Amino acid sequence: MFNKMFIAQNKVYAVIPNSISTNVTTITAPNTIGEYYVIITTYPIYATYTAGTVSPWITVVVEYPDPRTTTLFIESNAGAYRTGTINFLHQDGITGCHVWVNQAAGGYSGMGMMGAPVIFAPIGIDNLA
Repeated sequence: MFNKMFIAQNKVYAVIPNSISTNVTTITAPNTIGEYYVIITTYPIYATYTAGTVSPWITVVVEYPDPRTTTLFIESNAGAYRTGTINFLHQDGITGCHVWVNQAAGGYSGMGMMGAPVIFAPIGIDNLA
């Protein structure tokens, strides 16, 4: 956990490295539009960070004045199953982490053709009683 130690005035001190982490590592989303929140923890506690993605169907918003929450807006999906990544980078420019977003395929929404059965009859027969 500690990457450096030093001694000063006969005491041993640990230097805690910069860190950034999230409360989730993967978000599994349905094919509908959605809003998700990711809680960010940094060390030092008030260190700033950036968040972004190259996935055009995910919008990332860092909340201010409390930057500990990042909001993800995910667009609906009418196509195939897709995966995107949100990257978080500590203010040191080196330390980072990411969150995966997996979104279900579009298309069939559960609103299939349910109803009365279809009966096929030979031509000329008009009474199926």
